[in-house]
Amino acid sequence: MEDKSLVKKFISYGVGSIVTLLIGFFTSPIITRLINPNEFGKFSMFTMFTSVVSIVVVCGLDQSFVRFFYEEKEESRSKLLLYSLEIPILINIIFSIIVLLFSSKISFLLFQAESFEMIVLLVINNTILLINRFAILVIRMQQKSKLYSLLQIYQKIAYIIFVLLLVVPFNKDFRTLVYATTFSNLIVTFYAIILEKNFWTNMFLKDIKTKNTKLEIIKYGLPLVFTFLITWLFQSIDRIAIQKYSGFEELGVYSAAFTIISLLNAVQTTFTTFWVPVAYEEYENNSNNKDFFVKVNRIVTVSMFYLGVFLILFKDIIVLLLGSKYRDASYIMPFMIFMPLMYTISETTVLGINFKKKPKYHIFIAGASCLVNIIGNFILVPNLGAKGAAISTGIAYIVFFTMRTLISKKLYNFNYGLVKFFVCTVSMSILALYSSFFTFNIVILFLSLFNIILITVLYFDIIKYYFNEALVTVKKYKNRRQIFP
Repeated sequence: MEDKSLVKKFISYGVGSIVTLLIGFFTSPIITRLINPNEFGKFSMFTMFTSVVSIVVVCGLDQSFVRFFYEEKEESRSKLLLYSLEIPILINIIFSIIVLLFSSKISFLLFQAESFEMIVLLVINNTILLINRFAILVIRMQQKSKLYSLLQIYQKIAYIIFVLLLVVPFNKDFRTLVYATTFSNLIVTFYAIILEKNFWTNMFLKDIKTKNTKLEIIKYGLPLVFTFLITWLFQSIDRIAIQKYSGFEELGVYSAAFTIISLLNAVQTTFTTFWVPVAYEEYENNSNNKDFFVKVNRIVTVSMFYLGVFLILFKDIIVLLLGSKYRDASYIMPFMIFMPLMYTISETTVLGINFKKKPKYHIFIAGASCLVNIIGNFILVPNLGAKGAAISTGIAYIVFFTMRTLISKKLYNFNYGLVKFFVCTVSMSILALYSSFFTFNIVILFLSLFNIILITVLYFDIIKYYFNEALVTVKKYKNRRQIFP
């Protein structure tokens, strides 16, 4: 695949993330001022429980849909969607009944109060998210990047509108965010299905056959349920530990800190969305083209390290947007950066496990990373609170990257440049650790400049290559302007 085509496709996917990032950048300060940290913490528990239910319900069959999409003929892909949806829908019905039957206990566990209303909303939101997951995948796997970006923007706008409409009736409590999330998810899901109605209706045609059987689809996806459950625990143990040792208010500040690293999250989401179908398509067409994957890995590594350093450097300025109640987020944020940073880069190094259809390794990786995070959180959170949770989770993500990469390397080997990577990681960890205890000073400035120089020197070859490519593009543009004034 040509570099220009790849960049163009990435930019198309990135438009939605950039716009939603900008919307969030200007509206997050409004929301954090309307909703206090205690209520924000309760909303965080709602989203956390929603995540684990979604993992159980989907049964990893969304990943089966992704993995087998390009193996199927175009006319058979709708049937693949049906096979991937049947079991999740059945499990969702059973799970919804169980959640409703034990609503009072679940409600008290999550919110320290009984609220059947929130449990009903949780069930409705999970059902919507189940369909939404596959509706968005249909668009992603067809690489309709502009449409995907538009849906991102619509979802964010709808969410903001509902927050502003509901904040007064619900007296500024966390129900505002829950209703806004549910309604915005419903609108985007419905719209995504309407836009791809032929894809959805064709799955009921009886004469269409798939290359992969139902059993093969289930066998690939089912082991991933355990992986995702462990991954959920890995990603959620920080919030569980904070709620246990520090309460909802500090959990709210911790959750708000995620808005500071929204730039890296936007890049992570954009890259993963665009990269997964591109990587599978490239592997199916030319599995020996390892230079393609090496180049993408190095570009992503440089970009993520640069973004991470700049976010730490300016953390005390950015956090002012959240309001005075969330000021402590500046100490929580530095190690949080390693979450999207390590995950995004690992998406370019985990290829061997996915290409060779060895999902069992994901269980081992997630389990080891989760164990590191559990130990770290229960050692650090009682003494350091949310700051300790961020440090523990950041370290666990470095372990996560390392294991993903080393195992993948055995299955599909190419030059990841791991020595350079870990030198930059150690240097950036020192910057993040110091910044977790101090506001901006000369030491943070020096460490940040050192990291920028280090990244530039170690990855100078790839930076120089794309700088020259940019100059060539600019010259061509100028020549075109002279010919066609």
